[in-house]
Amino acid sequence: MINQIRPSSTISVAERKEIIEEYLKGGKSKAEIWRQYTGMNEEHGQLNRWMRKLGYLEDRLPGKGLSLPIMPSKNNSQATVEQLQKQIRELEKRLQDSQLKEEAYRRMIEIAEKELKISIRKKPNTK
Repeated sequence: MINQIRPSSTISVAERKEIIEEYLKGGKSKAEIWRQYTGMNEEHGQLNRWMRKLGYLEDRLPGKGLSLPIMPSKNNSQATVEQLQKQIRELEKRLQDSQLKEEAYRRMIEIAEKELKISIRKKPNTK
């Protein structure tokens, strides 16, 4: 624990890991931990940079959330299979509904084109 102002460049890798571990334990915000170890009020994303550099966070593209794979437990393999089968049935039903909706729209356009004698569909080679 540091009481005086200390630049982040003077903090060793071991101390950085200690700071990150304390943050990951929870209970304190980044600002509180930063203030405790450096004496400065604002950390300006330094903890995130350290976490990426030291392998606590993956580098990711802006706008992309951190995604973790869902690992099924071995005890619930039967339940998982049933859930997946249920999900497949639901997706097949949604696909069928979408196909019916597409057909209905196609027929409505054909009827409207015949009755109104205008072209509704987009013509090829238009920009």
